[in-house]
Amino acid sequence: MRRLRPFLVVVALLAACGESVTGLPFYGPPLPRAASGLANVNVTLIASATTVSPGDSVVFSITATNRSTVRVQLGEQCGPMMDVAVRAPSGVEQSALVGDRPNAVFSCPLPSNFFADPGESRTIQVAWRAPAVSGRYEARGALRRLDGLSNESTPLVIIVR
Repeated sequence: MRRLRPFLVVVALLAACGESVTGLPFYGPPLPRAASGLANVNVTLIASATTVSPGDSVVFSITATNRSTVRVQLGEQCGPMMDVAVRAPSGVEQSALVGDRPNAVFSCPLPSNFFADPGESRTIQVAWRAPAVSGRYEARGALRRLDGLSNESTPLVIIVR
């Protein structure tokens, strides 16, 4: 047993080290999706860069356009009206709003710019920091609804090298 103990300690240290190097903190199961979206509202997503190094910041611009004939409420109280869901190569996901800022706090007013008249667009920017794990990440802009994200944009690929 005495000869086995140092071996077990080394294995435990290697496992812990490997997890801290390759793990993705602040990522988890897919973010909730809303049961339904807003009819005739299109969301688009662009990024300041699509190939980055670990630790680099990417600024996402998310735009929602009301193509309906009525005024709509794009966002919900207690945070920005839109978010970016970032999916890692392993399938885990994170909100770019929270990202590596787990203690983020949002105020709860419902500002007038959360509403859009027919033909109007609203744009917000959200920064995301590329994680240490390299690979192909997929980002989708979306409206924040009470029950999850809706009206997702087409995916935007971000390569972390």
